[in-house]
Amino acid sequence: GLLRTGTPDTYTFMDQAFNNEIDYLVEATSQCYENMLFRDGIHRSWFDMTIVRDTYRDWSVKCGIPMHQGIILRFIECLAITMSPIIPHWSDMIWTVLTECNAANAGEKRCSSVVHARWPAYVPFDRSIRKQFTFFRDFLRNSRLTIMKTKSFKAGQKTSAYILLASSYEAKKILVLNFLTNIYVANDNAFPTNLIPQLKEFVDGNEAFSGAEKKVMMQFGAFMRDETKERGIDALATELTFDQKMILEENAAFIKLSLDLANVTFLGEGESAPDDKKKKDVPVPGKPVLQFYF
Repeated sequence: GLLRTGTPDTYTFMDQAFNNEIDYLVEATSQCYENMLFRDGIHRSWFDMTIVRDTYRDWSVKCGIPMHQGIILRFIECLAITMSPIIPHWSDMIWTVLTECNAANAGEKRCSSVVHARWPAYVPFDRSIRKQFTFFRDFLRNSRLTIMKTKSFKAGQKTSAYILLASSYEAKKILVLNFLTNIYVANDNAFPTNLIPQLKEFVDGNEAFSGAEKKVMMQFGAFMRDETKERGIDALATELTFDQKMILEENAAFIKLSLDLANVTFLGEGESAPDDKKKKDVPVPGKPVLQFYF
């Protein structure tokens, strides 16, 4: 299909996210190869790279916005070079096609074979952009799982959704998060094996928690321990460093089509959806909650 052009100041959120993921994965692949971790290198340079490409392409098709030519060509070049130690013949074929296209467009002259190409140029990835993209990717994945588990959908009838957002935790949960952060940092960015007994001692000895709340805080602490193992110390942040509502609103058309929803409404803190008299999940920072209606 058609590709669009434009300077970086015209990039959409998904352009920025895809380009930033390329930087992240090129660097990660380099580190894997240097440490002789070839299986991990293949995972980064092929599987992770093509998965994020598929997300970018899906967004482009559903939103009717052509992919950015410069970013797509960079993706192809990086894929060919980073995979050349593993599948050199395929990589060289892709490199030849790129070279011919570049010559036809009177572009910069390339070396004749991928084996002579330098490692792809990259800049240190932007951690803020990666956090935003990870949030968006996980939101879509979790929303699809929620829809699959929901039995109230009517056959042949489009469903709409309120998406409830939170940017900070309640005060008592912040106490638990701060405790976990101190333990995590003091233990060289890892949790000790006796974390749960330490957490129980903290919760039982804290007058801020009532008897009923202590069990809830223990469950919350155990959940955030698991989240931290997966996402690192960012999972323990008491507030988000980016505007999740803005990201979702900018990509509302893609969200509706991806989740097959008739309409979506994003509600931040202080905003509430009409009460349907059912028990609601409570949103937490980075974990929006979907409330469906017909």
